[in-house]
Amino acid sequence: MTTLPKSNVKAPPPRPKGSPRTPVKAKDKEGGKKEKGPKPNEQSEEDREREGLREKAIVELIETETTYCGLLDKLCQHYVIPLRDYKLINEEQHKTLFPQLEVIKQLSETFLHG
Repeated sequence: MTTLPKSNVKAPPPRPKGSPRTPVKAKDKEGGKKEKGPKPNEQSEEDREREGLREKAIVELIETETTYCGLLDKLCQHYVIPLRDYKLINEEQHKTLFPQLEVIKQLSETFLHG
């Protein structure tokens, strides 16, 4: 079995985990160096997909909040106000059934429109 002679060339130190690699440089037509990769204003496929998912989530949130506000309005019109105005239940029972409903309704509307 033959052994290879030892080399005087040292290997570069290992790169720490998670550290970015330096971008590969290419020479442009004028002889200067420029970085390869997407241009600053271009979006990658992953960025476009992420933006699409973000837009979809925003639309879903607005639709859900709009539905919720509408249902709170119906609750107030058909139950909260008539039960209070016609005194079908006493004030304590009303507060127990509908605690801070007006505050919740205002917060929801502010979130949606504000």
